[in-house]
Amino acid sequence: MQNLKGLIQPEVFNLGLAPSRTISNLRDFHYIPYARWNIFGLYALARKIRTSSPDVLHAYDHKSLFVARLLSLLLGIPVIYTKCGGPNGSRAIPFANRIVLFSGENYSHYCEHGDPSRYILIPNRLNRPHSDPEMQERLVNELGLRDQKILLRISRFNRYYDHTFNQTEALFRELRAKEMSWHLVFLGAEQDPVYLQELKDRFGLDGVYYIVEESYTKEASKLIPIADAVVATGRGAMEACYFGKRVFCPTAIGRLPVEINDATFDTLFHFNFSERAPVIQSEIAQETAGTSMKVYFEKFFLLDTARTAYLSLYGQAIEEGSRHLSNLKTLAYHALQFFRPR
Repeated sequence: MQNLKGLIQPEVFNLGLAPSRTISNLRDFHYIPYARWNIFGLYALARKIRTSSPDVLHAYDHKSLFVARLLSLLLGIPVIYTKCGGPNGSRAIPFANRIVLFSGENYSHYCEHGDPSRYILIPNRLNRPHSDPEMQERLVNELGLRDQKILLRISRFNRYYDHTFNQTEALFRELRAKEMSWHLVFLGAEQDPVYLQELKDRFGLDGVYYIVEESYTKEASKLIPIADAVVATGRGAMEACYFGKRVFCPTAIGRLPVEINDATFDTLFHFNFSERAPVIQSEIAQETAGTSMKVYFEKFFLLDTARTAYLSLYGQAIEEGSRHLSNLKTLAYHALQFFRPR
């Protein structure tokens, strides 16, 4: 947690089939190749953890939480779990000394089916994002879009996001019908070349651009300032707010994504600006009315405001210590989820 520098000394253990590009440049980063049945990987991790002797294990996804729970039993270290949004999951709530929920949707579900005293709602927070004027200038010149209006959608080209691509293109058509200077830029890693070609065939190339070069996609958020409006979910929506852009969120229903404004903010925020929000927008206003996007960022999304909450969580977990009996109660079910074939 970069915002807690000087207050904690984190070590980052990345488990998986390949190291994460997003966090691999962090100080004290360790990559451990790990798959479901890799007992040697677990042993290597346990040895490193024992040597590091941390006060708390903090997991950020359901599978790494299972590994952290095993290590907690072996080494007697308390566990914190952050569920970074997404669907609610089953009613069987996994154990951790404390659980952080990013969305009100997840928080309500966990409180209904688990122990509310262990859960805390801390909506996703982030540091102020950085910009790269040189990279922005280069892309705008390559596309020939100087003095044009840009609708930007940052997303991996993956069939899972098909509904959000359709909503984005529908928004683009609405905007362009009112003003021909609008152009749509899709920016993201090409995970599925076949699907990318399908999108090109479906949406065409008239005013629509598909950017997949790693030089642009690796730090795509630095390109947000080129846009006049952004279609985004979760963290991306928050970053776009910081840059003061019009922000539209894909949602579960409706033809168009929904704009963040005073009327829609509470509902979208409850769902962590995910595409599961049940909101419909039938028409698009010419301009955003109401609260400035940057005000939303400073008030609700800035990580500085969550510093005390996170420090308190770590203190509570350390004081409580590893709770072996509570951990064991749901460990078998968690193991079934961890080891089941994909």
